[in-house]
Amino acid sequence: MNDNAPFQPAESALVEANTYRPVSVPVRGELVAWAVATALVALCAVLIWQTGRLPVWVLLFTAIMLLLALAIRFSRWMEAHTVIEVGLDAIRYVNPLRKTELRWAELKQLTASRVGSGWMIVVVGDQGGFRFQTATTLKGTGGNQLRTGYPQGAEIVEQVLINGGFAEPHYGDSGWIWKAS
Repeated sequence: MNDNAPFQPAESALVEANTYRPVSVPVRGELVAWAVATALVALCAVLIWQTGRLPVWVLLFTAIMLLLALAIRFSRWMEAHTVIEVGLDAIRYVNPLRKTELRWAELKQLTASRVGSGWMIVVVGDQGGFRFQTATTLKGTGGNQLRTGYPQGAEIVEQVLINGGFAEPHYGDSGWIWKAS
């Protein structure tokens, strides 16, 4: 067993299916984006009412802010509806745009690459694959912290390693790599 590897197989296989969800990002950023976009729309209305004209740069900036607010809303919606289901017979990655189911016998490779204070995990099987991030804390100015990823990410990886029958890991260019035995 390679003791330097960041993840080791679980002590035992699952006895029941588990569902995992990513950390929900605080709504504050979305609220700020919508507040700025709303203020810009109001500014456009006032400019048209007062001058009868609207400078192109104001319209462009307003459109960009509206698109940014919509993108943040879409991202939060996707995150709220994304799950990883570790079952007795397979692992499933489900979000509103895609569903990937990989049976344990179909798994080919698992890769773990360091990303900040967490790990980017890539699971590959015969029918495709998916990736997810273990819990990561991003630190900002003034001591602000933002948590992202899956808090039980290590548990997910450990179950994939034992149920997928992976061999000893080796360290490659892209991080730690486990291949199916």
